[in-house]
Amino acid sequence: MKIELIGENRFGITQEVLTVVTKHELELASMEVSTGHIYIDVPRLTEHELPLLSSALANIQGLNTIKVIDLLPNERRRFHLDALLANFPDPLFTVDASGTILSANSASATPLGLSEIALEGMYIKDILDGDYAVAATSQQQKQLQEVTLAGQPYLLERQLMHSTHSRATSNTIQDSNKQPTIQDCMLILHTPTRVGHHISKVQMGNIKGLNTIAGQSAAMLQVKSRAQQFASVHAPLLIQGETGTGKELFARAVHQASPWSSAAFLALNCAALPENLVESELFGYASGAFSGATRDGKPGLLELADGGTVFLDEIGEMSTYVQAKLLRFVQDGTFLRVGGKKEQKINVRLICATHRNLEQLAKEGLFREDLMYRLNVLNLTLPPLRERPEDILDLATLFVARAANQIDCPTPTISTQAKILLTSYAWPGNVRQLENLLFRTIAINKNKTIDANDLHLIGIADNTIINKAEPDNWKAAQAEFEKDLLTRLYKHYPSTRKLAKRLDVSHTTIADKLRAYGITI
Repeated sequence: MKIELIGENRFGITQEVLTVVTKHELELASMEVSTGHIYIDVPRLTEHELPLLSSALANIQGLNTIKVIDLLPNERRRFHLDALLANFPDPLFTVDASGTILSANSASATPLGLSEIALEGMYIKDILDGDYAVAATSQQQKQLQEVTLAGQPYLLERQLMHSTHSRATSNTIQDSNKQPTIQDCMLILHTPTRVGHHISKVQMGNIKGLNTIAGQSAAMLQVKSRAQQFASVHAPLLIQGETGTGKELFARAVHQASPWSSAAFLALNCAALPENLVESELFGYASGAFSGATRDGKPGLLELADGGTVFLDEIGEMSTYVQAKLLRFVQDGTFLRVGGKKEQKINVRLICATHRNLEQLAKEGLFREDLMYRLNVLNLTLPPLRERPEDILDLATLFVARAANQIDCPTPTISTQAKILLTSYAWPGNVRQLENLLFRTIAINKNKTIDANDLHLIGIADNTIINKAEPDNWKAAQAEFEKDLLTRLYKHYPSTRKLAKRLDVSHTTIADKLRAYGITI
């Protein structure tokens, strides 16, 4: 029976408790003491004997409470620790400096067909294939190393366990300058997919799904509806569109809306790396595959994202050599690491994006035609911003609020003149250009209102009045601008009331202008 005694933190009270237990001829199995608490384990104490012992203990000065408990604190701590280790999903070992296994969890023992107890005393080098290299100094290698346990690949993480207790045996005083001394080492084996999942969680940011993407124009609603339909289809998806239209944003949102959203989403920009690095980043490499490669090899994005999604941005920039290797993977789900000999098979959904015309690249011999058809099973084409001007102000409002929050300043309003300028611009850089412009404007000005003069739209003449004859006077120039603006907006706001609301003027003004310029749908 286990008993907790609560009372004063008085000198000698513990000795008095031991005296009482001894007088009752009871065997004490264990005892724990903390401030104001004494815990005792008396195995042979029966329910019949408990009142007698409790009565005797109650006579001890300063002892206030006596109650039966199920576990002593250290027993409870050990119970919780065992439960934690038993449910820890990754193999975990503790070893000493010689590599002898001191303890292991069930995830370590199960793949080997052994018990946790059976592993204790064995050498880690007899369990793991690869360079586990338990460090004997305080310089811990931070990079994960690839090892194999029971034929399965893992990434090994070493955590050195330190003790600040001095081992000095001399009589010199060293307490003020104690240095940590390494005693044991903890080895954690992560599956590549778990590592990929952690990386994905960091990269995904605040993307929660397709509904979080700004834009309520007919064109965007159609694209989002189509993307929602594609999200649950486990087939390659090709996203096409001009630079800055949000291809990666859609790719992440499609993944989040998919049944495998809990798995990893990993991205690779094919235009940002040379051919050899694109290959090794995507497929990984074996030990000693090339000069500079790590000793134990490295898994690629495909392995890390097993069960999830890999996004290949600017797929049109991928070399034909890597295209051939990617084609093999798309066909049967297998691939070889760079310099490897063992084929691997995984289950990954591919989403690719490009701003280039793949059909034209195929005709020019720069992109494999067979790969193009394999990747273009599902297709999304994102409309440029100039084709959905009704979304511009919603996006501008979002970007202004976001920029103000980042810069930590009050959110400014957008003047009517600035709104007209924003909606009349062609935006060759699309949504990314709009976001960058507004961020720069707020960072420089920090005014309460954004005026047209604050925007500094470089090259706006190239998108509005260039190649047109110079107007005769100010009135003619104003009329030309009004006619051009109303002509472009009227097809997106096909009623005088909608257009008047859009431009923040009266219904009569719009009706008169449309009639004057002869503008009809």
